[in-house]
Amino acid sequence: LQASPFILASLYAIIRSLLKERPWSTQARAQKELTDAIPRVSPGTRVCVYGLSANPPTGEGGHATIVAHLRRMFDEVWVLPVY
Repeated sequence: LQASPFILASLYAIIRSLLKERPWSTQARAQKELTDAIPRVSPGTRVCVYGLSANPPTGEGGHATIVAHLRRMFDEVWVLPVY
């Protein structure tokens, strides 16, 4: 899995802030839910994280074409909402 240090640091900061906002009684449960939600990939898998708001959605010729192009370059393309 190749990801930029900035993306990893950002995700780590978000998870830490989510855990800090919860009372201690639910922190362990929240940590388990977040840990279980992290996708697992095989070593050497090339993953592209593509964040977009899709506002307005462009469909064919826009976002869908970009994802199709990225799919040819990477083993997996993860599309994440960005607000």
